Amino acid sequence: MEKKINVTEVNSAFWDGLFPAGCLVTSIYPKFSIISANDEMAGMMGYKDANEVKEASAGSMLNFVYPDDRERIMREGAERNGCFDVYEIDYRIMCKGGRYRWVRQRSRHILTEDGNELIIATYMDITEKKETAYLFKALTDNLPGGIFSYLDNDTGEFLYINANFYRILGYTAEEFRAKFHNSFNELIYEEDRERVLREIKEQIEVSAYDKCEYRIQKKDGSLMWVSDAGHRTVDADGNPCFYVVVIDITESQLLSDALNEARLANSAKNQFLSRMSHDVRTPMNAIIGLTALALDEPDVSCSVQDDLEKIANSSQYLLSLINDILDVSRIESGKMELHPVKYLFAEFKQTIFTVAETLTKQKDIEFVFRPGTTELAVMVDKLRFNQIFINLLSNAIKFTPQGGKVEIAVKNNYVDNNNLKCDFVVRDNGIGMSGDFMKIMYEPFTQADETGNINNSSGLGLTIVRSLVDMMGGSIRFESAPGKGTTVFLSLSMPVAKDQEPVKTDEYCADNEFSLKGKTVMVAEDNPLNMEIIRRLLEKKGIIIMYEAINGQEAVDAFRAAPEGSINAVFMDIRMPIMNGLEAASAIRKMDRKDAASVPIIALTANAYEEDRQKSLNAGMNEHLTKPLDPALLYSVLEKCIYN
Repeated sequence: MEKKINVTEVNSAFWDGLFPAGCLVTSIYPKFSIISANDEMAGMMGYKDANEVKEASAGSMLNFVYPDDRERIMREGAERNGCFDVYEIDYRIMCKGGRYRWVRQRSRHILTEDGNELIIATYMDITEKKETAYLFKALTDNLPGGIFSYLDNDTGEFLYINANFYRILGYTAEEFRAKFHNSFNELIYEEDRERVLREIKEQIEVSAYDKCEYRIQKKDGSLMWVSDAGHRTVDADGNPCFYVVVIDITESQLLSDALNEARLANSAKNQFLSRMSHDVRTPMNAIIGLTALALDEPDVSCSVQDDLEKIANSSQYLLSLINDILDVSRIESGKMELHPVKYLFAEFKQTIFTVAETLTKQKDIEFVFRPGTTELAVMVDKLRFNQIFINLLSNAIKFTPQGGKVEIAVKNNYVDNNNLKCDFVVRDNGIGMSGDFMKIMYEPFTQADETGNINNSSGLGLTIVRSLVDMMGGSIRFESAPGKGTTVFLSLSMPVAKDQEPVKTDEYCADNEFSLKGKTVMVAEDNPLNMEIIRRLLEKKGIIIMYEAINGQEAVDAFRAAPEGSINAVFMDIRMPIMNGLEAASAIRKMDRKDAASVPIIALTANAYEEDRQKSLNAGMNEHLTKPLDPALLYSVLEKCIYN
């Protein structure tokens, strides 16, 4: 039986600060009137407090509901009358000024002491999620050809089918699902089914992609030949699935059109990945940034600190997974490019020590670096070069038990025809790998777990390492056995950089720390939560934020109005309204004042591709930092830019 409550206790003061979401209490009778609302709910709707929300509702919560959704909401409330289970429903509500936003309402019904039934609900703003979903649907539904996804299971249950695929075959959505029992397997014409399923299985065993041709029966009874290009991945819930593009190849004269359709589909996929990368990194910046700030609070209890550290570790793993998936996608699409720059061996050594120190301390593992004798600077893509060794080092530490040992050695380095040839050895005394796993270790999403324990690994690290080594013209091989540890032999030939300067590399020395206290910056960022995070991170170092701009035009105007030399650095988001960050940086550089050409401009953005970084540099920015922000890197880059 439901516990009855005192309705006078259910007021805005009761809810404020309790949940990081909007909260409402409404009665069922009469007319879903609002009893209380918390400040989060008022703010989400654009009102200053609960009283203003109640007044605007004119006696009923239904007056806020989008007209097309109202009947569904009333029906849901009536059906739940007398039922006290928690339920969810999505709909649109009108905010102050007449704009509608999508919300997810999570509710349950309760009884008051006098027997009246109330609805207690929390509200989450899901407008951006809905708009992204609509954008994806509009994009895929209007592409030529068919696009669909299905689960990788015994039946191949369909998850999504674009509207054009139904049109091509002549079915409505209901007719299609009834005809083929919502199964990809049954979609394939019976005479082709066994062959096609076998081909897909064989191709997926060696790659994440498959391509095959088969027939489908259209509504008019005719058979249509299609070319199927599939990609095996996981859906949002972690279930293995396929994303597929199919084109009609029934008529040979349509082959050229089919190629164009495939290019369009591939372009749509890349656009989708780029958008998803940006949209995922934005909330990840809030999670990682706020967690880091919370961990720095002085009076955090041990239990809360433990929870925060788990959140931080999980967030970093999720971020690395996102990065790995994007890297593999670009490698497989042939869009991964190397951008060689001058790289000092001392920088490389410092990077290795920094990564190793952080990881080995957590497991009390001994780390040894034998740098050899080379002091030459080489021309390599620093990001990708480091990525190879960080992946190998991370794997070695991950699969080495507490008290073990990990070693990196540089051997046989010599110059031949202006190329530095080096052999690198990464060795550990960890759990090792089986011979069977070593046969498939470069395949995407392949994991080895000799201990039976779950490990935080995407199964993409070695795929990326092998691809990058190949792109650099090097070679890599592994020696390993269960319980005997693993040794990696990596050989690279790298062009020697011109204008060599002697660099002492005998001992590792950390960079000198420069004070940032009292330095003045301007921040251009349109997301309020991101602005709060960067503000708090900067204030921790005593940095003064002179100007906060919410778009590129405001940033340009603020810099133009600021006294010359008064701003030590500018932090610039890229995707902003009115004027984006690239345009704003370019406009600042073109100003007729002495500091316009020299003031450091640092991109802080969720645009994480290499071409995004290059666009920032081309626009006149000094550095390109991607969200989620790494506080240590942020401070280091700012020191470098100011004290260079």
